[in-house]
Amino acid sequence: MFRIVRQALFAIAFMGMASAGFAKTDLKSLDQATAFARSSKVVRLSVEKSVVSELLGKETKSEGIVHVRKNRFRWEVDGAEKSTLVYDGTLLWIAAYPPPGFDEPVQVTKTKINRKSNDQVLFRLLTGDLVPSKSFTLVSQKTEGSEVSFVLKGKGEDSGVKDLTVRLQEGTLAGLSYRDDVDNLTDLKIKKRENVKAPGKNLFKFEIPKGAEVNE
Repeated sequence: MFRIVRQALFAIAFMGMASAGFAKTDLKSLDQATAFARSSKVVRLSVEKSVVSELLGKETKSEGIVHVRKNRFRWEVDGAEKSTLVYDGTLLWIAAYPPPGFDEPVQVTKTKINRKSNDQVLFRLLTGDLVPSKSFTLVSQKTEGSEVSFVLKGKGEDSGVKDLTVRLQEGTLAGLSYRDDVDNLTDLKIKKRENVKAPGKNLFKFEIPKGAEVNE
């Protein structure tokens, strides 16, 4: 369960002065591409996540739907590792469902988020708390066709992630990848993005499933 919490803090998932040789405008394009996370409007993202375990040498893939607005998100994942992640502005709720055919309770984890913590910069970026140009240093960038990749480093002593790469496709956020503190490689691809005109009033509220085990 701890591994799931760490992945959620770094993945759910949705993204100052640059180092010598790069202009401020390089990071300003990231500011524009992640502006939707700092908006009061709800955006729906269809995403594909893959995690390569350094220890096991195994890749796990999942697809999900993310709804996000400033300081709020909901990420629902289907498949073998079905889960629901909800951030209500203060608490991060994670519900991990048992595999089909297993008569086990849903495992729920409740975590209070410190929105000023240096080791949660990526999480805070994707929930609209941070602006890339003010919170990251640009290490390098690469252009391949219409896609531009930015390798970033958090300005804090411990940003909680390594090798953070953010990808833009024609100026739009296309995905990101990073390594966590145990060298697992996570990659998130954004397959589709659309505005939600009439989001439900309880979209960013979490309801504990009946019979679930809750851990704090």
